[in-house]
This record gives sequence, C-alpha cells and structure tokens, in this order.
Amino acid sequence: MPKTTVAAHLAGAFALMGYDVILLDIDPQRNLKKLFQNDEDDSSFYVPSLRPGQTGRIILVLNEKEWEDDRNEWNDNDIEIVICDCNPTFEENSSDLVKEFDYCVIPTTLNPLGIAKNSDVIQRTFEKIRTKNGKAQMHVLVNCYNESSKKSTQKRNSLLLDLLKEQIDFDEDKKVYLIDPSICAIHRSDSLYYWGMHIVEKKKPQLAFEIHGGRSVPGDDFLKLADYFHGRFEEP
Repeated sequence: MPKTTVAAHLAGAFALMGYDVILLDIDPQRNLKKLFQNDEDDSSFYVPSLRPGQTGRIILVLNEKEWEDDRNEWNDNDIEIVICDCNPTFEENSSDLVKEFDYCVIPTTLNPLGIAKNSDVIQRTFEKIRTKNGKAQMHVLVNCYNESSKKSTQKRNSLLLDLLKEQIDFDEDKKVYLIDPSICAIHRSDSLYYWGMHIVEKKKPQLAFEIHGGRSVPGDDFLKLADYFHGRFEEP
C-alpha cells in the first residue's frame, strides 16, 4: 500500500478523533490533490463525527506553496495535525520543512521481498532525516499485514519480524521505533487495495472506511495508529 494511502487514512482517523487536519501534498505526482479534488480550487474532505449530534471535521489538502503562503492563517485557526506526503527522493524535500517534523512514518511489508527491498532504504532514510532534524521520532509501520490464526502464518510473521529487526538498527537511535504489529498494523483489505475507484467511477472523494460485516478493518487499523501517535503527543 503506497505511503499516500497511509497519509490520507491516518488523516481520516485523526479527523474521526475530532481534529481538523491539513494534508501537505509534497509528492511530485500530487496524488492527494487528485484523490480529494472536489473542483479546480478545492481538494478537501468532510469526515462526519463518530458521535451523533457532533460536528465532523475537515481534511484539507494543500501543496507546499499554498501552505507557505497561508501558514500563519492556518496556525491562527488552531490546526493541530499536519501530515505530509513527502517526495520519495529525500533530497527533493524542503530542508526547512523536514526540520519541523515531529514524527516520521515509513510503511513496509512484512514479507521476504519487502524486507530485502526496503530495509536498507529505510535505514538510509532515517539517517538522512536525522542530519536535518534531531527531535523527530521515526517509526516503521507494517502494512498489508497478513494476520491469521494459523500457526504456520504466525511462525512466518514472527521470523520475518525478527529479520526486519536485524536488517534495521532500532537501537542506535533512541527515537527510532518499529511499531509492533500486535499493537498496530495495517491489514490487507480490498477497501484499501481499491481505494481511488471513486476517481474512475467519477464519484465524490471518499476514504476506505466503509462498514463491511459490521466493521471497517481499515477504519479500526488507522484509528489504532492515530491513537498510538496521540499517546505520544505529550512526550518530550
């Protein structure tokens, strides 16, 4: 699942928790702008409250120029959550913006090819972020997670989690973390896999939080992820 999908749905989860959220679309493909576009001048999404009778919250998508031009206005409006969908080429991201990050999240898959492909990239990305920002907490998130009651699957997941810990040094930097899948992971789901179909079907913007069989797996997962970070907001 792309980082853009994670950024969008983490924003949705924070909105469900009662926060207005700004999504900074820094990736050159500008996918967030496309996915939340209502018209030429508006890329935003209204998230209804989980509690009946309460007002919902807004996710507003801005590019970097829009953010810089009006950031004083956004600060005055008490925007508490800003999530960036960064350029995958680290050097193309604004150094001034990287310096402001409080948290960085890098999604990866818990399978042999995903670990082989991503572990070195993740390690180098963390090192590059640290050269610009000494305060940011950096977190590896397992996505497309295959959780099962089968012992064979559990054994594979355990072995792969140990391998990921071997490939990435989580001890050298005390602000680098692996989010244990038992606490929070983004599970595989058709809702996330096909997110973006509203563009193909020419429908209004939406998130992959629809209820199926009495629950929303992506909704539950991203609310857990938002709660995970919310619990860290007051940490030094």
